[in-house]
Amino acid sequence: MAPTPSSSSKLSQTHMRTPQSKHRLNFIAKENPPGEHPVEVIGRIRNFPGGGGGGGNQKDETPVSSLHINPVNNTLRVRADVGYKDFSLDGVSSSEEEGLDAFYKKFIESRINGVKMGAKCTIMMYGPTGSGKSHTMFGCSKQPGIVYRSLKGILGDHGEDGVGTFVQVTVLEIYNEEIYDLLPSNGGGGGGFGFGIGWPKGGNGSKASTVKLEVMGKKVKNATFITGNEAGKISKEIQKVEKRRIVKSTLCNERSSRSHCMIILDVPTVGGRLMLVDMAGSENIDQAGQVGFEAKMQTAKINQGNIALKRVVESIANGDSHVPFRDSKLTMLLQDSFEDDQSKILMILCASPDPKEIHKTVCTLEYGAKAKCIIRSSNTLNKDKNEDSSSAVILGSRLAAMDQFIHKLQMEIKLREKEK
Repeated sequence: MAPTPSSSSKLSQTHMRTPQSKHRLNFIAKENPPGEHPVEVIGRIRNFPGGGGGGGNQKDETPVSSLHINPVNNTLRVRADVGYKDFSLDGVSSSEEEGLDAFYKKFIESRINGVKMGAKCTIMMYGPTGSGKSHTMFGCSKQPGIVYRSLKGILGDHGEDGVGTFVQVTVLEIYNEEIYDLLPSNGGGGGGFGFGIGWPKGGNGSKASTVKLEVMGKKVKNATFITGNEAGKISKEIQKVEKRRIVKSTLCNERSSRSHCMIILDVPTVGGRLMLVDMAGSENIDQAGQVGFEAKMQTAKINQGNIALKRVVESIANGDSHVPFRDSKLTMLLQDSFEDDQSKILMILCASPDPKEIHKTVCTLEYGAKAKCIIRSSNTLNKDKNEDSSSAVILGSRLAAMDQFIHKLQMEIKLREKEK
């Protein structure tokens, strides 16, 4: 009954799909060679709601968990009404046993170190509303989440890496199938490319009005970004931006994220890129208690992005000739994450052990099992023709970013000299 195929069944399915596998994404279904698996799937199981991370003090009122975690072989067993379902993942973690610090060191830290060396990584949170996605991504005052720990991992505690390492940060919100810039605009963008260095004088992320953005190809047009080499300062600004994200109380979750949030951290000096995606939780309109046309449409739009991503994963895993990236703004922005041979994806499946959530949990884990089936082929010879030109463009953008950052530091030095 396990939805994740065994190694022998994978091999048999592989031979059946091979004739379909020639398409522009260059993903093929074959026996998985080392280093050719672009998607890793981690299960993150939250504690029971109200349990305070330890299962709660009123043991009689705490339901029996519907999940059994085996961290030794990274498997999850789900207890359903008709029996058990087993899922094999790349890693499994329980928030009751491992806090965000241990989770980061175990599953995230090595990937952040890779970004510092020029790697490209996309970390996305997937799961139903109330399963702990936003908490894992952003954390709280006592336990910083992946976003803030990643900034500290790239830049160090106090920017001790100096001028050699700095980041450019863009924060986007996808709400009702529209893309909004969550950073305050400083008027630095012109000619279709918003280039923001630092913050405008007196700028405050909580007061600035949001700006609607357009997608140009696979990129966002006119997106503002901030630049810096001190993790503490950038973290404080992201905390302001985080509060501007649209949330709403539903029957499924008191603070349900009603939008997908995407934080992009570029390291121009080495060409590294980290994309952090906190997806809105999918939920049933009736279960969420949504009333009114606008509220129901909002939930439908959230589900549209989630379903579109699911279709993309299934299309690539099945070796389809067409992958529907353009079905939603979310999948359009994630296209490079799936297509780029150098990009890796870490999918964190968030789930609840509550037996009432068993159907949502099974659907989430089955989706992750499908993502694990994606295999990426080796580089094609045709790509060599375009490598020189693309490398020149990338090098030019890195040099421009470094020039802008150096100019910013020079202005700060002059300002401090005047103050003295």
